[in-house]
Amino acid sequence: MKMLKFALLFLLIVGCAVPVWLYMSADNRYESEALNNEETDDPDLPPGAKIEKGDYLMMRAEQIGLLRGFDTARPESRSKAVKKWNCSKEKLLLSDPANKNNRLR
Repeated sequence: MKMLKFALLFLLIVGCAVPVWLYMSADNRYESEALNNEETDDPDLPPGAKIEKGDYLMMRAEQIGLLRGFDTARPESRSKAVKKWNCSKEKLLLSDPANKNNRLR
Protein backbone atom coordinates (compact mmCIF):
# COMPACT_ATOMS: atom_id res chain seq x y z
CA MET A 1 0.00 0.00 0.00
CA LYS A 2 2.83 2.34 0.89
CA MET A 3 4.54 1.54 -2.41
CA LEU A 4 1.34 2.28 -4.35
CA LYS A 5 1.01 5.71 -2.72
CA PHE A 6 4.64 6.44 -3.52
CA ALA A 7 4.15 5.39 -7.17
CA LEU A 8 1.02 7.53 -7.53
CA LEU A 9 2.78 10.53 -5.96
CA PHE A 10 5.71 10.04 -8.33
CA LEU A 11 3.41 9.85 -11.36
CA LEU A 12 1.58 12.98 -10.23
CA ILE A 13 4.82 14.93 -9.87
CA VAL A 14 6.15 13.71 -13.22
CA GLY A 15 2.76 14.37 -14.85
CA CYS A 16 2.89 18.00 -13.71
CA ALA A 17 6.59 18.55 -14.32
CA VAL A 18 6.76 17.28 -17.91
CA PRO A 19 4.30 19.82 -19.42
CA VAL A 20 5.97 22.66 -17.54
CA TRP A 21 9.39 21.56 -18.78
CA LEU A 22 8.13 21.24 -22.37
CA TYR A 23 6.54 24.70 -22.22
CA MET A 24 9.71 26.30 -20.87
CA SER A 25 11.99 24.61 -23.41
CA ALA A 26 9.72 25.62 -26.30
CA ASP A 27 9.83 29.27 -25.16
CA ASN A 28 13.61 29.24 -25.11
CA ARG A 29 13.81 27.59 -28.53
CA TYR A 30 11.46 30.14 -30.14
CA GLU A 31 13.31 33.05 -28.55
CA SER A 32 16.65 31.86 -29.93
CA GLU A 33 15.10 31.29 -33.39
CA ALA A 34 13.60 34.78 -33.29
CA LEU A 35 16.97 36.29 -32.51
CA ASN A 36 18.58 34.36 -35.37
CA ASN A 37 15.85 35.32 -37.86
CA GLU A 38 15.54 38.95 -36.78
CA GLU A 39 17.45 40.22 -39.81
CA THR A 40 15.81 37.88 -42.32
CA ASP A 41 12.18 38.34 -41.22
CA ASP A 42 11.52 41.82 -42.56
CA PRO A 43 7.81 42.46 -43.23
CA ASP A 44 8.65 44.80 -46.12
CA LEU A 45 10.60 42.16 -48.05
CA PRO A 46 9.15 39.02 -49.62
CA PRO A 47 10.34 35.73 -48.09
CA GLY A 48 13.72 34.65 -49.42
CA ALA A 49 14.49 37.99 -51.06
CA LYS A 50 18.18 38.52 -51.76
CA ILE A 51 17.99 42.25 -52.48
CA GLU A 52 18.75 45.37 -50.50
CA LYS A 53 15.72 46.75 -48.69
CA GLY A 54 16.11 50.28 -50.12
CA ASP A 55 16.35 49.02 -53.70
CA TYR A 56 13.34 46.76 -53.23
CA LEU A 57 11.20 49.54 -51.74
CA MET A 58 12.16 51.92 -54.57
CA MET A 59 11.27 49.36 -57.25
CA ARG A 60 8.02 48.47 -55.45
CA ALA A 61 7.00 52.15 -55.29
CA GLU A 62 7.76 52.52 -59.00
CA GLN A 63 5.68 49.44 -59.88
CA ILE A 64 2.74 50.63 -57.79
CA GLY A 65 2.99 54.04 -59.45
CA LEU A 66 2.88 52.44 -62.89
CA LEU A 67 -0.17 50.40 -61.90
CA ARG A 68 -1.87 53.60 -60.69
CA GLY A 69 -1.11 55.31 -63.97
CA PHE A 70 1.85 57.49 -63.01
CA ASP A 71 4.44 57.41 -65.78
CA THR A 72 7.95 57.73 -64.36
CA ALA A 73 9.43 59.08 -67.60
CA ARG A 74 6.98 62.01 -67.86
CA PRO A 75 5.68 63.19 -64.49
CA GLU A 76 2.80 65.27 -65.92
CA SER A 77 1.48 62.68 -68.39
CA ARG A 78 -1.34 61.54 -66.10
CA SER A 79 -2.57 65.04 -65.30
CA LYS A 80 -2.49 65.94 -69.01
CA ALA A 81 -4.48 62.81 -69.86
CA VAL A 82 -7.10 63.60 -67.20
CA LYS A 83 -7.45 67.19 -68.48
CA LYS A 84 -7.80 65.92 -72.05
CA TRP A 85 -10.44 63.41 -70.95
CA ASN A 86 -12.40 66.10 -69.09
CA CYS A 87 -12.32 68.39 -72.16
CA SER A 88 -13.54 65.62 -74.46
CA LYS A 89 -16.28 64.76 -71.97
CA GLU A 90 -17.42 68.40 -71.88
CA LYS A 91 -17.43 68.59 -75.68
CA LEU A 92 -19.49 65.42 -75.88
CA LEU A 93 -22.04 66.74 -73.40
CA LEU A 94 -22.28 70.11 -75.15
CA SER A 95 -22.76 68.47 -78.56
CA ASP A 96 -25.75 66.44 -77.33
CA PRO A 97 -28.70 68.83 -76.69
CA ALA A 98 -30.63 66.22 -74.67
CA ASN A 99 -27.87 66.04 -72.01
CA LYS A 100 -27.17 69.75 -71.42
CA ASN A 101 -28.57 69.66 -67.87
CA ASN A 102 -27.17 66.17 -67.03
CA ARG A 103 -23.44 66.65 -66.67
CA LEU A 104 -21.22 63.69 -65.91
CA ARG A 105 -19.13 64.02 -62.81
